[in-house]
Order: sequence, then C-alpha cells, then structure tokens
Amino acid sequence: MAHSMPVPRRLRLDRPQRLRESMPWIVGAFSSLLLLCLYQGPMFIVSGETKMNNDVIAWVREAPFADPAAIRKTPKFSYDAWFARGRAMPQAVETLIEMLEREDLQHPSGDGMRLAYALGWIGDRRKEGVQALLRTLGSRDITLRVEAASALGRQGDSAVLPTLMKLMEDEKVDINVRANACIAIGRIGDPSSAAPLKRMLQNDNPFLVTCAKEALRLLGQGNP
Repeated sequence: MAHSMPVPRRLRLDRPQRLRESMPWIVGAFSSLLLLCLYQGPMFIVSGETKMNNDVIAWVREAPFADPAAIRKTPKFSYDAWFARGRAMPQAVETLIEMLEREDLQHPSGDGMRLAYALGWIGDRRKEGVQALLRTLGSRDITLRVEAASALGRQGDSAVLPTLMKLMEDEKVDINVRANACIAIGRIGDPSSAAPLKRMLQNDNPFLVTCAKEALRLLGQGNP
C-alpha cells in the first residue's frame, strides 16, 4: 500500500520521540494510601489509558514509512495487516485523535505524521478525527501537513473542501502540501471540485499538473 501521495523531493522524517508522562503524581505517603482506598477505580482507569496510548504509539511506529533502514529490515511489511491490527485495538481511533490533538504544532514529535496517516487509512470518519486533522494543517512541519492533507481526502468529508482548495491554490504553500491537497480534493469526489482542479492543469509546475490530472481521474473526469 502506497504511503500517501508521492512527493517530488524526499522529505526528512524526524525520528519518533519517546512518549512522556505529563502528569506525575506528587503526594505524601498518607495521601497515597487514602487515594488508593477511596479512588481505586479511577486510578486503574488512568493506568488503562496510559497503556492504550503506549500500545497505539507502539503500533504506529511499526510501519517503516520512508525510512530506508526500516524498509530494509521489513521488506515484506504488509500495511493491510498493520491496519487490521490497528482496527482490532479497543478505542484505537479515539486514542489516535486524542494524541494528534495533543501534538505541539510548532514542535511536533516524529509520531505526529504517523498518527495523521493512520487516521486517514484506518477507515473511521467521525467528525472529531476531521477536526484533529484540520488543526494539524496549521503545523510548521511539512511532513505532518502533507499527511494531514492526504488523510482528509481519505476521510471524505466535503466540508473540508474550502480549506483544501485554499492550500492547493496558494503559491506560498509548500509544493508537497499543495500536491496532497489536490489529490485529497479529487478523492473526496465532490463534482463542484472539477472546475478548480481543471484550472490547476494550467499551472506552471508539472508536478501539480500531474496531481490535478490524477485528482480529476479520482473525481471521475479522467483524461481532461
């Protein structure tokens, strides 16, 4: 299974960062005992959430993506099997959304682009996921924005079309983000997208022209 849309130049993928605990418990011995006696249930719930977060992070890090070393180690890696395992995890989608919402958009972790990618392919189209991906488009990290744009296309929500159109047409936006926004527009499949996609055929950048042709093919108006 292909990884999003091919890009005209190779992008640097940051190494995944370790998941950090954000809420350390700071209580005395007596308070610890009292909390354990009175709130045993909630404490186990927190522990379960932490385990789920760790499980999801471990899962998203399994995929080699564009890392040459990882690809060499797993030449027969199956994205179909990978997603099947992800879908089978309890509350996987909720965890992906929550973790993506917590990403620092100015200094994102290496896991952010993986979370966005997974949300696009895992097959769940709830509104919370769409909103998390829209927020991610505001990141300064090009790879994260590329994956968010691509994932929004796979979510298929036509409400995001104005945002994707703006990205596609803005010459100040990175070419890779524009290209993936273009393909995402075609993938959503709204007939009203035909006209702006056809205008992109007149663009001076041959890569964007190729993407516009592919988007029109996905839209059902191939061979423009």
